[in-house]
Amino acid sequence: MNRRPSRCTGFGRIGYSGGGSVAVLGVGAIGIMAVQWAKYLGADKITAYDTVDSRLELAKEFGADVTVNCLTESTLPDGFDYMLETAGQPDTIRMCFELIGNKGKICFVGTPHRDFEEAFGYFKRRGL
Repeated sequence: MNRRPSRCTGFGRIGYSGGGSVAVLGVGAIGIMAVQWAKYLGADKITAYDTVDSRLELAKEFGADVTVNCLTESTLPDGFDYMLETAGQPDTIRMCFELIGNKGKICFVGTPHRDFEEAFGYFKRRGL
């Protein structure tokens, strides 16, 4: 199977070849595709984050093992090996730095729709 479509979901950018825990923040069209590719490539565990329950249900149908509504859940799973941020929101960009595991890899696929300068403080504090 041609794996070129996986590049638009960010897997090629972070050198993902399967295994490990994968989190997808934002499960719109690109996020759903990222969930599918994570499943296809053999992720050990896939967690999908969003604020819309219908999107989370769809993510579950397409292969997410765990779904998390960021608005209603008080505890968010963390320690991921790979994260794909597909929402392009300052809050989800910030969440990536809070939820990624040690030596984990993050790919920002989403295009920010507003200023996200405050997220860069996390780069300095985490040594990224």
